[in-house]
Amino acid sequence: MSLKKKISALILAATVGISGLIGYDSMNPSKPNYTDDSKTNVNRQMEHILNISKEPHRTFDKESKENVRDYLISQLEELGIETKTYKYENVNLENHDSYGEGATSKVELENIYGEIKGKSDSYILLATHYDSAGAKEGGYSQSEGSLGSAGAGYALSTILETLRVIKESNVELENGIKILFTDGEECGLLGAKESVKEKEIFDGVNYVINIEARGTSGPAIMFETSPNNKAVLNLYEATDKPYSYSITPEIYRLLPNGTDFTVFLENNLTGINISVLDGFENYHTPNDNPDNLSDKSMQHYGDQVLPIVREFVSNEKYSNPDVFESKEDSIFFTLGNQFIRYSKNTNMVLLALIALSILFAILNCQFKSDKLLMNH
Repeated sequence: MSLKKKISALILAATVGISGLIGYDSMNPSKPNYTDDSKTNVNRQMEHILNISKEPHRTFDKESKENVRDYLISQLEELGIETKTYKYENVNLENHDSYGEGATSKVELENIYGEIKGKSDSYILLATHYDSAGAKEGGYSQSEGSLGSAGAGYALSTILETLRVIKESNVELENGIKILFTDGEECGLLGAKESVKEKEIFDGVNYVINIEARGTSGPAIMFETSPNNKAVLNLYEATDKPYSYSITPEIYRLLPNGTDFTVFLENNLTGINISVLDGFENYHTPNDNPDNLSDKSMQHYGDQVLPIVREFVSNEKYSNPDVFESKEDSIFFTLGNQFIRYSKNTNMVLLALIALSILFAILNCQFKSDKLLMNH
């Protein structure tokens, strides 16, 4: 890793560490909703998660993974969403020995795809994975892998709840929604890499919301954007409970991390990536289970994703495929429930004004000091 990346990694680690001491969850702006079905409902989300995370369901755990796949398809079809699966055989898995018992050098993948049509040919894509991870090193065997309650139970339940609310509104959509649940994310983003070869999935997609979990609690942070994000953030501003800082995408781009969103960016797609970060000690362990989930975190995902989707599907301007084009990034941060941003050009002006103010203050102090000496 280069020195620049090492420094950035240390900054990110320090940020997460300090935030952990403060308590990310205490900064979560959402209050759990248990009764209002016009919003994402935590009780409904937890029901999905309990069905998804009955047992580990790695890409190699054929029966348990198929159970999760069948459940997700049944839920999409209950909402009246036509679904299909894309199957891939003999996909190469590098370093398969590191994935534990049952892993082989060739794997079978099955991605799940659904679509809700709008008046236009423009779509927002809601994406996550449905395979769970084997246990990371640190006292756990691979057979004691994650139940995937947070990763990616949070994401799957958020998407299902968002789709339920949109479908129950019975409003004709200006623009459509596509859904992609990938397989093999936890073993090299394999499903995402196969998915981008499918024209049907990405045709007309103008915005992607990828949902992740790097822990089990805390606020759902919009931690990554596509480059030149000024226009991308116009849509993110629709969210009820924003939580993001422009330093996080900048640092994340420098780190050797990867989510399905990494693959989407490599294929010039536009959008955002959202994840919780607190409870990282539970990440990829048996402690990623329903007992360690946060209702506030669950709600915060929905409080961001649902308003964005509502705005996209209801606003005719997002029918324009060029609406998210931009040549510059924004500086942005969250202050309370306010999402504040300005262009990098404005940032340079502000920095210049600050520098001039400091210089003026120094010169003024020097002038007063010289005048005092002259009077003596």
